[in-house]
Amino acid sequence: MRSRKVYEGPRRQLVLAFDVGTTFSGISYSILQPGLPPEIRTVTRFPAQDSANGTSKIPTIVYYDAFGNVRAVGAEATRSGIDIEAAKQGWVKAEWFKLHLRSTSVGSSAAGTAIPPLPAGKRAVDVLADFLSYLRACAAAYISEAHLGGAELWTAAGADARYVLAHPNGWGGAEQARMRDAAVRAGLVRANERERITFVTEGEASLHFCVTAGVLTKAEMKKCPNFIIVDAGGGTIDISAYRQNPANDTQAFEEIAPAQCLFRGSVFVNMYARRYFVGLLEGTDFEDDVDNLVEVFDKTTKIRFKTDQDPQYLKFGSMRDNDTACNITAGQLRLDGKDVAAFFQPSIDAILQAVLKQQRATSHKISHILFVGGFSANDWLFNNITRILMERGYWMRVVRPEAHINKAVAEGAVSFFLDHFVQTRMSKAFYGLSICDYYDPRNSEHRLRARSTFVQADGRTYVPNVFSVILPKSIQVSEAKIFRQGYIHQSFLKSKLEKLRMEITCYKGLDCDPRWLDIDEGSYDNLCYIEAELPSHIIETRRNPQGKTFYCVDFEVVLFFGLTEIKAQIAWNKSSGREKRGPATVVYDD
Repeated sequence: MRSRKVYEGPRRQLVLAFDVGTTFSGISYSILQPGLPPEIRTVTRFPAQDSANGTSKIPTIVYYDAFGNVRAVGAEATRSGIDIEAAKQGWVKAEWFKLHLRSTSVGSSAAGTAIPPLPAGKRAVDVLADFLSYLRACAAAYISEAHLGGAELWTAAGADARYVLAHPNGWGGAEQARMRDAAVRAGLVRANERERITFVTEGEASLHFCVTAGVLTKAEMKKCPNFIIVDAGGGTIDISAYRQNPANDTQAFEEIAPAQCLFRGSVFVNMYARRYFVGLLEGTDFEDDVDNLVEVFDKTTKIRFKTDQDPQYLKFGSMRDNDTACNITAGQLRLDGKDVAAFFQPSIDAILQAVLKQQRATSHKISHILFVGGFSANDWLFNNITRILMERGYWMRVVRPEAHINKAVAEGAVSFFLDHFVQTRMSKAFYGLSICDYYDPRNSEHRLRARSTFVQADGRTYVPNVFSVILPKSIQVSEAKIFRQGYIHQSFLKSKLEKLRMEITCYKGLDCDPRWLDIDEGSYDNLCYIEAELPSHIIETRRNPQGKTFYCVDFEVVLFFGLTEIKAQIAWNKSSGREKRGPATVVYDD
């Protein structure tokens, strides 16, 4: 366990990390006391849990009544008889709602078809807000009960707590904006308190967990500094590659390949099992038992499955339930081990492809693969990944920590706030703006687009759809590094130049040098908009060759990509020649 420096703040502060998973969620926290080194703790008691000692996770489920009111959340939503009560009262269950937060460009066809719909009249942000509000109440109750003077602590520090929200690797600013909106609606922070919300990817949180939990010793890290973390959860599997910085004696890490997010978590094993059950039982007396079978499979067979040589039995009915054609005897469905293995195969294949893609993306030889997350506990998944990598000649040591791997993201998110191990991250795409360029008839690419040319206020002819790259793909980006690009806007109306709104576009295609937005159009996505106000005195008055007055402004877009959130500024040169910067707002489409 890594020791931390004492907290030097002037007063106590509370840090809460919420890991809202697709199927299960958890809370970790740290109470920062002046003069003491911070410690990370985890909430281990929640309302309605079966175990007297509690656990660190609750189901990510919310029940709503017909009026849209919350009726049951978490473990309360899985207590005995809840399904009967819900059917009687007309309640609707919201589950897997986290996946509805993703942008369409992030998802997959498999995810889209498998995600249960949201309750009528509810958006994903609404459900997340209700769930976050519940987590906050659970944290308040636990801290008040578990610590001497806990109630007073919550009263003093709870209203000003800092929150760390974890999200899948593939999510960006649009999803973060939705999560922040949910946090405001949940009462975690006010709308003007952006600084109290911090985001971290699940992959980076897992790295922090592995470091603080001592998964790799300092000696191992010095000998084999390059590794991949596989956070296998319920909905997503997050793949990240890191390297300990050899130039830094402290525990500083750099991302060495663009992080990946796969929609192949454990819920998709259930999806394939469901398809099998539907096909097997369609037209029989047991076709209405599919939901029950999936639930039994999820709680038993999926967890303990370790060999495809033995049959698996799902007990779902009574001794009188028999159907030889369907392999049902005395209320038990017999599954061939190879059929069960097939449910896992898409996840295994996806992880293997992602791991090898990470290795190909970096010049550093990967020595270790660290598995965390609830899905990692499955022996069939873990052992097959290990075996196949060895058979293919990849001598990577595959490790599954003995520590509570289902707490990795929540505890790692607090460590991210406290320790900040990662100093550089890899850009996942090309980022830039759509601009127009002077039309050059000698340029063959320009001639191809001659019909789309137009004349601007300065009287010159321009060609549109030029992609101006600000940040290339697969570039290591430090938190302090600035990316900037200069632009000129012109108009016959001065007022149009005083307020800027520019669309930041990202290219995720295969082209290594994307230049035109009308080529491979499907690989370009809107990332966000940069909005800013420019002072009128930097807007110049000019005349074009036709003698008409027009206005132009010369400025630079300054972007900070090295943080977990994109930040922006606008820069221009003052009359003295010195640079001046102004604030810019990053805005995302809802």
